[in-house]
Amino acid sequence: MATVAGGFADLALAPAVACARLPANMTSGQAAGFRINHLTALHGLEHRAALRPGETLLVLGAAGGVGTAAVQVGKILGARVIACASTPEKRAFAAACGADATLDTEAEGWRDRLKALCGGKGPDVIFDPVCGPLFEPAFRSLAWGGRHLVVGFAGGPIPALPANLPLMKGASLTGVDVRQFLLFEGPRAAQTLDRLLAWVAEGRLSPPEGRRFALEDYGPALEFALSGQGLGKTLVGAGE
Repeated sequence: MATVAGGFADLALAPAVACARLPANMTSGQAAGFRINHLTALHGLEHRAALRPGETLLVLGAAGGVGTAAVQVGKILGARVIACASTPEKRAFAAACGADATLDTEAEGWRDRLKALCGGKGPDVIFDPVCGPLFEPAFRSLAWGGRHLVVGFAGGPIPALPANLPLMKGASLTGVDVRQFLLFEGPRAAQTLDRLLAWVAEGRLSPPEGRRFALEDYGPALEFALSGQGLGKTLVGAGE
């Protein structure tokens, strides 16, 4: 949970500032992908988007590691969460993580289906670790004053957005980079992690565990993780 380098090692060194004590009810599998994914989600939704209780949150790539974190954190912050994912299995996984509604990724009629799920308007906040073909349609669907969070580019080529769209929507396009959050706002990041771990200890947050591979199968594990087939965060190593 404390280091990026040495992920396939039996033992690793990390500075004390990068370490945190796990709650007694948290497994090593839950902890493996927790710090970066859930810090990204809470930093993005609370600090960058100022998500408010009662608002509608659309999570793209909702069955991935950071997507499921955004679904869970969004619910704790009081949002109504719509999880967007490409397959029925992924949508069911996102629903099991707490999403109020799910949405497919088929481009034809997608905006109309999203609008219907939003009660005739659009989402207030979009959490987007994909930035793929739905990037611009999603931004165009925002409610007035909406916030679209750019979290990553799992969808491949980096998309562009016409500059007039934020003006017409009164909306913002906001970047979320947890690495720079840790670098430039270390004390705040530590406080944010403490809140997340407190939620785990209280039973309010239970991170899902993804498919686990043995340490010697790290090659197939990486291939699987990059394939887009996984649910949650792919794990490598022995379990508890």
